[in-house]
Amino acid sequence: MKKITALFLLLVCVCAVHAQNSIVTIDEVTSMMQDDVTLDKKSVAVFISKRDNLVITSSNHSDVVEKATKMADGRYATEVTCEMSQGADRSRTFGILIQGTTLKGEKKKTMVAGKRFFFEVDAAQHMLGLIYPDTRNILYPVEGKACVEFNIPQDITDLQVECNKELRGKVNTSSENGVNIISLELDVNTLQEFLAYSDKQQMELVQMNEAYNALKREIDEKASDASYDIDAAEAKEKAMKEELEQAQKATVAPFVRLTGESSNTVYLDAAKLRALGAKSKLTVNVTDALHTEKVFTGKFEEMLSQANTHRANHDYKLAKQYYESAALADDASSTDKQTAMESASKMEELNVFKEETDRLRDRLYEVTHSNQRVNKQQLHALIDEISERYRTLNLETQDPYFLDEANRLQAEKNKVGFVLKGRFVISEYKGGALEEVPVTNVRIYGSQRSNSDEMDSPKFPFKGEVIETVTAADGKFNLNLQPDEYKTIIFEAIGNKDIKKNKHVSVEGRSDDRNVKIRFPKD
Repeated sequence: MKKITALFLLLVCVCAVHAQNSIVTIDEVTSMMQDDVTLDKKSVAVFISKRDNLVITSSNHSDVVEKATKMADGRYATEVTCEMSQGADRSRTFGILIQGTTLKGEKKKTMVAGKRFFFEVDAAQHMLGLIYPDTRNILYPVEGKACVEFNIPQDITDLQVECNKELRGKVNTSSENGVNIISLELDVNTLQEFLAYSDKQQMELVQMNEAYNALKREIDEKASDASYDIDAAEAKEKAMKEELEQAQKATVAPFVRLTGESSNTVYLDAAKLRALGAKSKLTVNVTDALHTEKVFTGKFEEMLSQANTHRANHDYKLAKQYYESAALADDASSTDKQTAMESASKMEELNVFKEETDRLRDRLYEVTHSNQRVNKQQLHALIDEISERYRTLNLETQDPYFLDEANRLQAEKNKVGFVLKGRFVISEYKGGALEEVPVTNVRIYGSQRSNSDEMDSPKFPFKGEVIETVTAADGKFNLNLQPDEYKTIIFEAIGNKDIKKNKHVSVEGRSDDRNVKIRFPKD
């Protein structure tokens, strides 16, 4: 892509926006996404809103839009059922219109058969953002407590602070120097206990998911083996899936959020919440992208401001339309028109590039949230491609959001685990030929000690924690490990009088899959 011109840079500063402007926000709630075995070759998009007057459309006219139903929490849910049969187009563009108004929005999504996707919809007169000023080491003079203080523009009066009820936060409101202040007081011990509980749930969920995926791989690999009890394995798989779904529903994530009838909902950075300590106060400044101190003086200024707002929200398609409208405004000078058209052309270029990036991101989500086996090299290549695209968007727009996304994806890539698998055998030379017999009872340890021959000693005192005990008749093992989780894996044959030593394998610094045969010498 060509570099941004100086004229475009003159336009990207955000102009004032009329206070009566409203926008429709459509946010996917990935934590609510569900597998649904009742969806036979179908996928469902669920749109949730406080409003009961949404009109939902789909780019595929054969999709079925249900009537809105009221949920237990008082909100309304509208379901769109999409056909996902062989050869059907999986890409959808959903239109959302608030009946009786001119407010509308659009959401693109690649649907997946057998899955429900959830989206929160709202119309906001205030587009909130959070800024964390450098106010480290601010003292909150209450023993054992911490405080999050939100400074809110005075014209926003309906905001509320919410958090997990288990945190038992205490909310206070006040006003000072034209700013509304909402403070949330938290007990530090309660906060830390809840964070530990949430982390434990997440870890258990990861382990359950790994065990479930391991069983699915086993079924795939042994489906043609006549000696394999496929019915029992599939029954176990079904039970594990139900248990996993229940665990997903029960898992809680810590949150602190600001919400209001006239505003979008914004969440406190989870890292900021985790960093709170005793007698500490975090100050958060709340901004409003749709707030203004003045009314527009002309059509060109109004269209330009709308364009810049949509550009800031990464909606380059709408930004292009508003730049084109600005160029057609009667009060636009010849220079204004030329500059606006150059910006519209740039928006078209950015929109095409970002739409392709979004499709790749949807593909990444589909791969990492399905039970299909993933080629790690291909997964890493996909992450690298998306990250590079985000870096390009960062250079083209000077928007740090894209750089943050690129860095976050790379950090997630480095967390991708690896598989250590293979077979246990006891080796012996007979008549000049090597004979190998499966070892069927082996205890596997994960150690933080580095690779050393001492680890082969049965009396080695630092074998670490037991990962698994393998009793398979064929001696095969399969371990799912996280990078740097252990430095060494130690294998100890149990109750085999012919084996006097352990075996060990170094996994320090390893992130790629490995297939290794563990040979125990016959003593």
